Amino acid sequence: MRSKANENICFFVLIFSILAHSRGESTYRNVTRFLLFVGHARTGHTLVGSIIDSHPNAIVANEADVLGRVLKKPEAMVCGNGYTDCDQTDLDKIRSFVTSVIVSNSKQNRNSGRFQTGYDYTIRVNKSEIVLVLGDKKGGMTTSLLLKNNGSLFDERVSVLQRAFGVPVVFFHVLRNPFDMIATQAFRNQFGHKVHFDSFKNVSFDRITKAVKQFVAGEEAIAEMKKGKYEVIDFFYEDLLDHTQKELERYAEVLNLPFSKLWRTEVEKLVYPTSHATRDLMAWPRDVYEVLKAFCEHVPLLSRYKSVYVQSANIQETK
Repeated sequence: MRSKANENICFFVLIFSILAHSRGESTYRNVTRFLLFVGHARTGHTLVGSIIDSHPNAIVANEADVLGRVLKKPEAMVCGNGYTDCDQTDLDKIRSFVTSVIVSNSKQNRNSGRFQTGYDYTIRVNKSEIVLVLGDKKGGMTTSLLLKNNGSLFDERVSVLQRAFGVPVVFFHVLRNPFDMIATQAFRNQFGHKVHFDSFKNVSFDRITKAVKQFVAGEEAIAEMKKGKYEVIDFFYEDLLDHTQKELERYAEVLNLPFSKLWRTEVEKLVYPTSHATRDLMAWPRDVYEVLKAFCEHVPLLSRYKSVYVQSANIQETK
């Protein structure tokens, strides 16, 4: 027979568990935006994602891949027929599962250090119990999903997130100098992250050509997104470096977050004043270079880069 003391302990444990669960649910009851990234690797998504995640009222996972991997897990596939037959109970389960993945990922990255491609993106700011923004930084894979099946899977999965969370899904589109971005992407894709920059001169023309084609296709698809129902906000990596406070104010405004001076101070410790001009470390095939140059001149969003090109000595004729 259990003693009276043991019964009391069990009772208080039960009450504590109920209160803890209620507290956990209420923590995310005030979410007003769900943040995703769209764009390309090597543009500054990781830095921007870390900055938003460090805000006291935001939790942003680092490459949890919500649209891809997470929504394909059994815990999220609860509707029987894709996501078209979801009732409210199903949507509640999806919201709870996606939230748990994002929170766990963010917490793990904050505790162990937000390291990626040799850089530490950790920003230490105390978190509030009131969460206004949930999200995931996985720009390249989001764009890949957008390009598949005319975007049908992309539309379906964004729709279920909107229905599950009952808030707008906002897309951050971060850009940097396309010549630097493509040079670094081609280099990393060929040699990985542990090879010295001296190897830039050995990047193959095929790698460069593939990176340019992916960039153009991605930007064209994102331009179509903006014409439709999606809220896509453009940001430039160079603006973050040159005008950090102004960009932080933009992030906060778009995401309906309060601006915090402490947040700004901690972010400024991480932001480097300059970026690498990797475009001049690599030999470019002239035909591919001309395609990228013409694209930047044609697209108004990229017009700021039309006078920033590659040194002529690094442009080579192709056979």
